[in-house]
Amino acid sequence: MDGGDSLGPEIFIEEMMLLMGQTLAKMEIDDHYQVIRQIGAGTFGTVQLVRHRQQGTLMALKLMEKGRTEVRGFLREYSTGLFLSPHPFITSAFGIAFESSEHYAFMQEFAPMGDLFDLIQPLVGIPQAAAKRCGLQLSLALDHLHQRGLVHRDVKPDNVLLFDRECRHVKLSDFGLVRREGLRLRPGSDQGPYAPPEIVPGVRGARVARPEDAWAFGVLIYVLLTGNFPWERATDLDPRFQAFKAWRNRPEGLQPPPEWAGVAPGACRMLKGLLAFDPKERAPVKVVRDHIRERWAVGACTEGPISG
Repeated sequence: MDGGDSLGPEIFIEEMMLLMGQTLAKMEIDDHYQVIRQIGAGTFGTVQLVRHRQQGTLMALKLMEKGRTEVRGFLREYSTGLFLSPHPFITSAFGIAFESSEHYAFMQEFAPMGDLFDLIQPLVGIPQAAAKRCGLQLSLALDHLHQRGLVHRDVKPDNVLLFDRECRHVKLSDFGLVRREGLRLRPGSDQGPYAPPEIVPGVRGARVARPEDAWAFGVLIYVLLTGNFPWERATDLDPRFQAFKAWRNRPEGLQPPPEWAGVAPGACRMLKGLLAFDPKERAPVKVVRDHIRERWAVGACTEGPISG
């Protein structure tokens, strides 16, 4: 995998896709694997925990329905995962891919503790120390993509895998939406609270860019600290986003929205950068490392994340 940087990620991934497409094996899942249980589900497929019948190895098998998946999309996700997987905080993809009569499939490592979404307590979040560990590891993983000109575009707790309950080791996963920075985006569907204002439905002319990940990363950290979304959608039609926007651009003396009451000033300063409205002014994901020694939880965010 070391040759990827010299070729450029996009060229390297395209070459991997071509090679994998020419050598993709055909077999049925039951021929070699015992399906134990489903461990994940998405729009286009599922993730199953399987055991190799001869070796006994536990692995996560991602299945993508042929009727809803183009082979090129499958090959891109698999090849992107292989390209990125040597990083310690990115899910390891194994060199096993095949097609069955109904699915395209590839193997990746199994995370025994599930994903980060399962760890978050509603209206509580997770302990501050665990939130900091997640933030640090994910900032390193996302920075790894960004340094290679790639953008994840689907940063959320569901796509962060856990290898222990204290977040001492987490890994970024799911690379189906990863794209090269600079590609023009079509006006998209609603992406919920993690989508930044510049790419919400109806906005035209947006391009794939690192600030998209930075915004989603900021929302993710807020969710870890509070157990709640800061808003449903980052538009002026959302009352909580309107309140956040007014506070961020506040006249002196405007109190923070009640949803921010449990976020400490240190985290507010960090989120100020990650949730800047203008993508050109938004902080990179590595800003988390500048605030890792500050308090993130417990204490009012009185100084505002939030001017500037």
